[in-house]
Amino acid sequence: MPQLVGGTYADAAQLLKDNKGRAYGAYKDVVPPADAADWTVCFQRPDAGAPVGSTVPVVYLTEPGVPCPKSTSELLHKPTPKPTPTTQKPKPTPTPEPTRTRAPEPEPTEDAGDGSSGGGGSVSYRNCAAVRAAGAAPIHAGDPGYGRHLDRDGDGVGCEG
Repeated sequence: MPQLVGGTYADAAQLLKDNKGRAYGAYKDVVPPADAADWTVCFQRPDAGAPVGSTVPVVYLTEPGVPCPKSTSELLHKPTPKPTPTTQKPKPTPTPEPTRTRAPEPEPTEDAGDGSSGGGGSVSYRNCAAVRAAGAAPIHAGDPGYGRHLDRDGDGVGCEG
């Protein structure tokens, strides 16, 4: 095989054609065009001086003005690195503390005698917030102001927990 490295593809084309050889890009991301006559031969197989008949000849080309790579595994067009996603988690927004307001004092009401008050007294509470505001929680059956509507589980103790 003659020395082809450093010459043009035009110099190697007939030898390749006669021996069913091939031409590839010297950079693995470059494909030579059909008309690569002025492209430079960077590598050859077999080496200069080796017989051509035992091996299909191959040349690796680079376009004019582009230097030959150190090996055929190099890329000419280096990929643009993708931005690496940040692994920092966003800082949580602090939850504001609830505003504490004092529940209005319960207004004592006359017992209507409808059985809703188990205490038999003259005090009744609209809800557990009123019981708690009055400092009467938990409220037990028989206590003034106890009512079934304050005892969710019906165990005789209202406004538990």
